[in-house]
Formats: sequence, C-alpha cells, structure tokens
Amino acid sequence: MESIRLLDLGYVAPLHSQAVYHAVGHALDAAAPDTIILVSSDRPYVCVGYHQALEKEVDLDYCRDHGLPVYRRVSSQ
Repeated sequence: MESIRLLDLGYVAPLHSQAVYHAVGHALDAAAPDTIILVSSDRPYVCVGYHQALEKEVDLDYCRDHGLPVYRRVSSQ
C-alpha cells in the first residue's frame, strides 16, 4: 500500500495559505508520496485563478473598501 502524506496546517494567514500550495507543488517530484493539504485562512481574502480576468471577476473597489486582500494563483496546474 502506498503512503499518503497529510499536512494539517490549521488556520494561517491568507498569503501563507496560498504559499503552502505553491511551495508543496514546486517541491514534489515523481518520488514524493501523494499529499493532502488541510489549511484554512484565518480571515477572508479573494483568490483569483491564473487565467481569470481580475477586473471581470472581482469587485476591486469592494475588496479595498472592506480590507480584503486579493491574490492571484501563479500556478496554472
């Protein structure tokens, strides 16, 4: 039976939650076990996909007025 790695990181800052996905994705290779990541942001934020048109998808004025950070995923996979 193949092992599965579980990363249970709990609640973290919004940027940290996004950084975890990118870091793990870049660090894994074919020899790494399958990995499940459990992480939750400790406050609301907006995350826009790699191919999404930011201005069409997100009300940036609303985000600014309500203190919601906006991050774009850099991975297209």
